[in-house]
Amino acid sequence: MSEIKKKKIKRIIIIVLICLILLFPIKESCKDGGTVKYSAILYRLTFWHSMNDNYESGFYEATEFKIFPFNWIEYLSE
Repeated sequence: MSEIKKKKIKRIIIIVLICLILLFPIKESCKDGGTVKYSAILYRLTFWHSMNDNYESGFYEATEFKIFPFNWIEYLSE
């Protein structure tokens, strides 16, 4: 293999690793009735399932998806 091909392969591997780090989610479970958050550097996905008497079923259920940089606004404002 030539040096140029080796460099290209190294670049591709580095790019794939960076993408995996940016997209790998961390799961967080809340104790409010079943809300689950998946947070990564580039996005946050939240499945809301919390107890709320304002709804007929007694639960608030929704899905929320935020992309970078809006997924970090809550953390920065605290």
